[in-house]
Amino acid sequence: MQQRTRYGIVLIFSISIVILVILLACSTGYRYYKSSARNENYLNELLTMYNSGKHDEIERFSIIQAISSELASRGESEKLICFLEEVLAKNPEDSYNAYHAFTIASLYMQMGYPKLAAIYFHRIIRNFPDIVENGESIHYRSLMHLLAIETNPSLTAEYRHDLITHFPEKISSSSQYFLLGMDYEKLGLWDKAIDAYRQFTAVYDGAIIPGYPDALVHARNYINLSEATIDWGYTSLDDLLEDIKAALRSGSARALARLKAKVGFFVMDWYQENFEGNSQVLFDFSPFMTNGRIFYNDTIEPYSTSNEVYLKTRGWSLQSPTWILYFRKIHCPFNPEAHNKWEWAGIFFGDKIQTN
Repeated sequence: MQQRTRYGIVLIFSISIVILVILLACSTGYRYYKSSARNENYLNELLTMYNSGKHDEIERFSIIQAISSELASRGESEKLICFLEEVLAKNPEDSYNAYHAFTIASLYMQMGYPKLAAIYFHRIIRNFPDIVENGESIHYRSLMHLLAIETNPSLTAEYRHDLITHFPEKISSSSQYFLLGMDYEKLGLWDKAIDAYRQFTAVYDGAIIPGYPDALVHARNYINLSEATIDWGYTSLDDLLEDIKAALRSGSARALARLKAKVGFFVMDWYQENFEGNSQVLFDFSPFMTNGRIFYNDTIEPYSTSNEVYLKTRGWSLQSPTWILYFRKIHCPFNPEAHNKWEWAGIFFGDKIQTN
């Protein structure tokens, strides 16, 4: 019932004046398809054969295909849509309905109405048995179109789950599991998101997911945060910075270790990408505090933001004596007590690389 309501709303807002014209034309019935073109006899004979109702399913499909080809060759897309709509209405149990609905959806895509096409792609996967055309499943093709068209996470999660379940051999399961986790995050379904991320990390094949270069880090942090007791977060950024500075003044590597995040803490150069495997390490501060006092700036770096803060420090026993300490808000909406608290999340070696 909810799906029908959702798609009814999409339909209402998607239909333009052009589509209204198509629907009005469809209402004129059989005479709308009859042609006065040069090949009118051929088309009209085919329509007569179709309307006779004397043919079995396979013969009827051949006649429908011939009519469709004729209308398509004349560029009469609106007539073809109306005709196939009639076919679907008159033969609701026809084994070839997925094919006919896919043709309608493809025509709407060609006409620039992807939301209308999505209605038919959805009907295909929910109402009609699958058909293989030229070695390709129509259900699979419909799901791929739906994922390209839809942005509503409740729908994309549904389609992605179907894709993973029914066509694992045709997709990158790791990519789809990660994107499914992102869909569930947007919906606030934290347990489902964590489960999807576990599936993602289990089958991760090393591929970079377009738009999500740090997918593996994101998923691992999400999983680890869900399993951790998050006792290192600070409600006040000022309090966290003051404790960091006090540990630096005292030269206590142990105090610093207590303050760093227990999940996702990284140490890396500015040119490294956060998704590189060696950026997440267990880190011992002791060997780098042998030159004496570590100095820090009184104020945070000017490129800090409301969610990410950088503090410059100097005097470390390393080829690069300057470290930029990185602080951010903890992202764990499934744990309201810890969500959005501040954490010391990592270290960058050297000054920030300036880009124009």
